Amino acid sequence: MCLIFFVDRSVLIPRPETELLAQMAIDLKPKVIADIGTGSGAIAVTLAKTLPETKVIAIDSSSDALKIAKKNAEYHRVTDRCHFLAGHLLDLLPEKVDLIVSNPPYIPTREIDKLEPQIKDFEPREALDGGKDGLHYIRQLIENSPKYLSPKGHLLMEFGFGQAEEIKDLAQKHFKTIEIYKDLAGIDRILKAWNT
Repeated sequence: MCLIFFVDRSVLIPRPETELLAQMAIDLKPKVIADIGTGSGAIAVTLAKTLPETKVIAIDSSSDALKIAKKNAEYHRVTDRCHFLAGHLLDLLPEKVDLIVSNPPYIPTREIDKLEPQIKDFEPREALDGGKDGLHYIRQLIENSPKYLSPKGHLLMEFGFGQAEEIKDLAQKHFKTIEIYKDLAGIDRILKAWNT
């Protein structure tokens, strides 16, 4: 399914890795999903459009990003199943969910200025900057996700180049089962974790 999304300087431009993340989420067929750091709403809207029985809770700390996400939900006629909340990570999640999916900021602060001009000069820094080691938000998501997941729930999360080993070590402290998936370029890119 090829969907059109509106973007502006307040959100990341969807990339092929995000498509892979969305497809993995679709394959799990969850009934209730939390999309953390929804940005343009590309993941939330794709899941709502593809899984008509699914409810999606999309959270972002940027009110400007949420405006774009809502516009995309309206365009694709899924506003009845996409619920948008302004907040930090999992803090406002109102219920347990079957899937937490996220493409969080994961680029180390020192690397931001080395990015291609079309990324660093157009996309919002707060959607790119993952702190000193790039794992600031990832750590919080891995540590806190288990208490927000239903018994058979999953965490699916994108991460950056060279972060796989640290993420595995961290995830093993909070989840019984973890898997790392490669992107189309053969680079470790997505964490799948669950506790059953």
